[in-house]
Amino acid sequence: MNFLLRTVFSGSGVMLAGALFFCVPQVSAIAQEQLSQKKAGSIMENNSVSVSVSVSDKDQQLVLEMEKIFEKYPEKFTPEIQQKFRARQIAVGMDPYLAHLAGGAFSFKVDADPLKWPIHADPQQVMWAQAMHPDNSHIWMTFENNTQFPAEGKTGFVVYVESGKVKTIEKL
Repeated sequence: MNFLLRTVFSGSGVMLAGALFFCVPQVSAIAQEQLSQKKAGSIMENNSVSVSVSVSDKDQQLVLEMEKIFEKYPEKFTPEIQQKFRARQIAVGMDPYLAHLAGGAFSFKVDADPLKWPIHADPQQVMWAQAMHPDNSHIWMTFENNTQFPAEGKTGFVVYVESGKVKTIEKL
């Protein structure tokens, strides 16, 4: 359990079964909440000011940043993708990074394009590169959240990415 917690807090990946990784680039929501509660208890300490940001504030910051990007590059994001993102849902046509921002933490499997990537290429590098330089890599991202299928509560699902874009979304 300690190893898993260190991984979650460090944001690094853990390799399982050769090709499956857990990707948690942010501190878990529970840990963030505990941290902000701890900070909120001591506003002035050693003549420095601590500012706590709640999880909902972080979410709001993300939405505001994405709104700026949607405005700056309207040709890159369809109205459906923008609407799905605002609802924290993944849509067909999103790149892996936007899917991650919309869907949260996930595990993934990558089959890198052998014409572009060496045999032992970093799967995370392959996945994130798809946003700017899509290739023929195949990526499966497995999520579990309560926003993708809101009527069904917390639900697991797999997102399949091909040519740098989400092609299918299937419930588990």
